[in-house]
Amino acid sequence: MAKWQKILIIIAVAFLILLSISLGLQYAINNDIINLSYLNLLDDQSWNDVNRILTIITVISVIFGIGSYICRTFAKIFGISNPDKLPATKKDFSKIEDLMKSLIDQTSPKQPTQGQTQNIEPSPETKQQAQSLLDLLQQLRDSGKDVPTSVQLSEGIAAIGLGDYQKGTETILDYLGKMDQAWKHAEIVRDKNLVLSYKSLGNAAYQQAKYQDAEKWYLKALKIRPDDPAILNELGKLCDNLAKYDDGISYTNNAITIMEKAKDTENPLYASLLNNLAGLYHSQELYDKALPLYDRALKIFEKAYGKDHPHVATACNNLALLYDNQGLYDKAKPLYKQAIEIDKKALGEDHPHYATDLNNLAELYRAQGFHDSARPLYNRALKIVKNTVGEKHPYYAKSLNNLALLYNAQGLYDKAKLLYKKALAILEKALGPEHPNVADVLENMAILYNNMGKKEKAAEYSARAKAIRDKRAE
Repeated sequence: MAKWQKILIIIAVAFLILLSISLGLQYAINNDIINLSYLNLLDDQSWNDVNRILTIITVISVIFGIGSYICRTFAKIFGISNPDKLPATKKDFSKIEDLMKSLIDQTSPKQPTQGQTQNIEPSPETKQQAQSLLDLLQQLRDSGKDVPTSVQLSEGIAAIGLGDYQKGTETILDYLGKMDQAWKHAEIVRDKNLVLSYKSLGNAAYQQAKYQDAEKWYLKALKIRPDDPAILNELGKLCDNLAKYDDGISYTNNAITIMEKAKDTENPLYASLLNNLAGLYHSQELYDKALPLYDRALKIFEKAYGKDHPHVATACNNLALLYDNQGLYDKAKPLYKQAIEIDKKALGEDHPHYATDLNNLAELYRAQGFHDSARPLYNRALKIVKNTVGEKHPYYAKSLNNLALLYNAQGLYDKAKLLYKKALAILEKALGPEHPNVADVLENMAILYNNMGKKEKAAEYSARAKAIRDKRAE
């Protein structure tokens, strides 16, 4: 019960006592029970006036005190914000909303390099913003103002920003469960909060490689805002991981069209869309379509962020991979090294994106036959990935696969076989047994068994890979 409600109740009780005393005195004097000369000066009409005033004050105090308490109880039952306190103002929430939107952007899947891990461990900047959001929420509570139920959404977004994806997901789902009944009762559709919730849940699922779950949440957000290029962008990136290339191209092209109609082509989001569309073409080995898109995205990122930003490093990696895949090693190598220097300075040497940079350069050295140069880079990258994304993530499987490729090239077949099997088990569980990345490992195992002289085993793995490719081509 709020302080002002308690005061009203106290006033009501006090005047009720005064009224009782007044009525008792009037009765006692009229019936000669007591004889107080100074009270005998009041006639019956005067007593009635006094009692009437006391009665009115008592009734008003009771109505406002008890009535407000009933309203408060009713509000709590239906999940409405607590009326005990003064409501938080728009000014109170402006910075909170800004931080929420920033955190959703920070935790959303970044424009991917081919084979690059998502940043499952948030950056120090993201964690700092998440903690700032929690601090602001605590300040709002300490101010004595009413804290609406929607702060639970903010807390969930902050948890995801701190890297606690399970807690963040549970908090947001709990918030949605509470508000579902309140929204139905109030007949209000809170589109903004729903979209924020769905995008955050999608981001959390994506970072944990739960791509089917991420797709479900992003589609829910898209249903509310079908022309939001940011949501379309997330779905486009997701489809690349799910090997749903046609869907990904459709989502991404729709978003690009929306931004071009709005003449917003210098926006980093537009660059991200170009990068992601290039990635979808790259995954299908449509290099001629991918190259101009990667190149244009890199220029926009450099203009928007400067040449030392992690987004620029990612764009360099993508362009380098494209050249690498075409055997243009002299063009790829300086871009890989540029990405390494940018991420080393901006993110540090324990960051998964830095591991990606090392992995890519190691792949180039392996392709050129420089095995001694490749091996320490592979091992260092594998250690970083293991410590950041864990041993169940698809990117850890890719790192195992890459090191196995090196062992195979060096004739260390038993070591290669062990790593391939571990990678295959992780990918089948995380992405499903019919994903193209699974086919990649199966084909590599077929090559390994051929090198070992086990032709039947090689044919078995080759047939499994072909079955996946053929089914995808249907």
